[in-house]
Amino acid sequence: MRKEVFAVCDPDKEYTAAFLNYLTRRNVIPMETVAFTESTALLRYAKEKPVDMLLIHPGLLTREVKELPAASVVLLTEGNIPPDTVDYPMVSKYQRCSEVIRQAMAQWKGAAGTDGRSIAVKRSMEILGVFSPVGRSGKTLFALTLAQILGRSMPALYVNFESYSGFSALMEENGESCLSDLLYYSGQESALGNGSLMRCLAGTVRKAGRIDYIPPVKLPWDMREALSDEILNLLDAVALESGYEVLVADIGNEVENVLHVLERCSRVIMPVFRDRISLAKTAQFEKALKDWGAEDVLNNIVQIRPPEMIPTGSGTALLEQLESGSMGAYVRQFLKKHPLSL
Repeated sequence: MRKEVFAVCDPDKEYTAAFLNYLTRRNVIPMETVAFTESTALLRYAKEKPVDMLLIHPGLLTREVKELPAASVVLLTEGNIPPDTVDYPMVSKYQRCSEVIRQAMAQWKGAAGTDGRSIAVKRSMEILGVFSPVGRSGKTLFALTLAQILGRSMPALYVNFESYSGFSALMEENGESCLSDLLYYSGQESALGNGSLMRCLAGTVRKAGRIDYIPPVKLPWDMREALSDEILNLLDAVALESGYEVLVADIGNEVENVLHVLERCSRVIMPVFRDRISLAKTAQFEKALKDWGAEDVLNNIVQIRPPEMIPTGSGTALLEQLESGSMGAYVRQFLKKHPLSL
């Protein structure tokens, strides 16, 4: 079945590029997304491939564009509306991208999606990646505390992508299903279409404190042999199909092509030490990003130095101890300084 096309057309090149980047990185709608800054480019594209949903600046809504057989056309306005366009639904461009998309998709009149449901925008899910090239940086304790505190105000999911997570002791985790099962299903070509992955997710997720979490791999080589595409498919499926508003990804150095996973994150939080060796490792990592041409990831990194803490509890008691202690105070200050974009 052909995948529907969502097109945005606005003369502001910077706005259009940022909007398309938001759509592609967040995967907030199950449609193919394209962007244009001129109506002529849009028309050339539409000759080869039909456009189903069109979000367009009123100044680019030419007679030829009006004749396109798009199921829905929504104007992306700046305040001044030409008289001959008042019959079209409108959204203001001067608001968060998630809100622009939500209002635009409320006007969707197209066909049903591939799974038989009407296509509708999924509320944007933040993917917060916690990663560090430095060992013993407090990464996991920070990530758990972050998920616990966020879980008080929104549905939050914690996923640990490490070979050795220590969860059997930390969270008293002895369940059968784990991340290995989800990675297997996410690697199957038809998993997203037939719902196997989401059924597996529903049966795998556990709850502790204020968060849901996926039990990490039990066998370390399951994580080391996992493909980055399998991880990305899993993140996409959770973003599109689940009810979570934020996913905290605790990312280890063992992840294959870790750069691709970091690119998918809304923000990368990097705990580091300030000693000479740690700073040298951090500098090497940053140089590698520049050499790879990954300045976008580098610019998306927020370096932190969380407090050192040796918790004594496990399971829910551990999370409550983290939240009420110095780590919790540090995370709350971090969120105040770096609020989510939802």
